[in-house]
Amino acid sequence: MNNNMQTGSDKAQAETTNFYVTHLFNVKDYVCLVTVGGTDVSLMASQALSANGEVVLANKDEEGSVQVAAFDGRIHAGALAIGSDSTDHCMNILYRCKGERFIASASFPVPDPLPQTFTLPRVIFSVLTWSIINSIKSTLRSTKTSFFTATELLGHEIEPEIFGKFLPSALARAKYMCAPNAEVVGAGLEHIQEAFDTLGKGVSAKKIVVTLP
Repeated sequence: MNNNMQTGSDKAQAETTNFYVTHLFNVKDYVCLVTVGGTDVSLMASQALSANGEVVLANKDEEGSVQVAAFDGRIHAGALAIGSDSTDHCMNILYRCKGERFIASASFPVPDPLPQTFTLPRVIFSVLTWSIINSIKSTLRSTKTSFFTATELLGHEIEPEIFGKFLPSALARAKYMCAPNAEVVGAGLEHIQEAFDTLGKGVSAKKIVVTLP
């Protein structure tokens, strides 16, 4: 028997290994910008990037000069923008730094507070207006912006590989952890509004959960 031949289980294990944080990104000797470090997506990305490079966490409310100084003498690989206005914040920072001007954005800016009348049309108009301005700004600043959502995985061939094969085993063996910690605000649909109210007050490094009986 050829010792170089892989069995089906060996091949599957090799493929799922690519989902571990040490294999997700290759940004060695680079630094990456991640906004809103207290959300579950940004925490995961920060851990994965830290395992393969360096990360600068940015609060979008801080002055951009703080993050620019953190890049001093290093080359950035791009930015992960999460949260309203975070794409603009990242673009302003990367424009003044050396490296790849690429932003992966998971958020669109929406009016805050939401308009009380004609809510949906006005939100759509706001997003479309921002998209046009962002496109012009990206062109002028030689920055590429790519938007993504978790729903893009639905129906994709990678979906069963992650959620069917990899995650159940990784969670069972504590290779992956459910983080950040969950805060259960209630049981039943009647607590949905309470959950939204809790989010509206500001939440960092925790998940707001409503359980269903």
